[in-house]
Amino acid sequence: MFFFSAYQKLLCSTLMLAFCSTVVGQTSSPDDGIVVFSPNEREIEVVGLRQDAMRRYIWQETELEPVRSELRELERRKAYGREADQKLGIPPTIIIDQRRNQDEQIRARNVPLRETDCKIETISYSHSNPTAIRLPVASHSPAHLIFQDSTGQVWPLSGHTQGDSESFSSAILDEQSHIYEVAVKEPYATATNNLLLEGFPQPIVIRLVGEEQKNICVLNVRLSIPGPNANTNPMMLSDAGYGGGDDDVMFRLAVNDIPSGAKEVDITGIQNAGRAWIINGRLYVRSRYWMESPPRAQVQDVSGIYVYRIEDPSQATAYLRTPNGESIRVTIGS
Repeated sequence: MFFFSAYQKLLCSTLMLAFCSTVVGQTSSPDDGIVVFSPNEREIEVVGLRQDAMRRYIWQETELEPVRSELRELERRKAYGREADQKLGIPPTIIIDQRRNQDEQIRARNVPLRETDCKIETISYSHSNPTAIRLPVASHSPAHLIFQDSTGQVWPLSGHTQGDSESFSSAILDEQSHIYEVAVKEPYATATNNLLLEGFPQPIVIRLVGEEQKNICVLNVRLSIPGPNANTNPMMLSDAGYGGGDDDVMFRLAVNDIPSGAKEVDITGIQNAGRAWIINGRLYVRSRYWMESPPRAQVQDVSGIYVYRIEDPSQATAYLRTPNGESIRVTIGS
């Protein structure tokens, strides 16, 4: 018994159909006793269509079947991979990579484009020569203004006006009314606020500037006159034999009220020795240290601050005594 493939069967059927159509198309003499069938045009057309259909089927089986077989194998492998992933879960390396990518995305959203400074500065403010205080503020970094009087005591604020509430927010801290807090809402914006200090004769103008690089986190503002919490006695105590109690300049320097026109000079030889000025042709020194020499007039307030007056402004050498009893030579003005 012979077994034929579908392709072989189809090929044989096609050949038989073609052969039969040829026989039907033949003619014979009536004398032979043979009945001759002559196909019409419709039958010939049907045979042709069947032959075309058979050729297409044979081409599909021979040419397309290998491609279809490869696609079926690919789908089988994919299905196997999906089933394996479901059973085994996501590999640890992929989970680690995904977490690392998520961490990088969070960092990219939050890291500033430029590094921002956070400075702490101190400035002096004179009521006799007032100027606007410039305060640069960066995003996500509120700034604080701290007000102190000439004796170093805090000076509370009593109110403020805000120039642009859309771009900046500002407030006087409830628990510490000498601190003014400012935050920027719109980078690179500018605004002007006015501050009112208790008993201060005029408003203090603050120029707010939104900046992303220069940023002052804390700005200490030292005012030139004593405030409501000043730790000083208006009656200066003259040291016996030194005089100075009748010198208005010394009184003002004792409360850190620097007269206009004063020329400040350096003091070197000891850290934080104090400050010195030439005023009206005289040398004045403000220090927390006792001065041993040269000859001078001096006063002291109850907070322990000394103010010395030296008649000769060219005097460049002095000796200061530290709290531990050490005598230190300092140079003033040169």
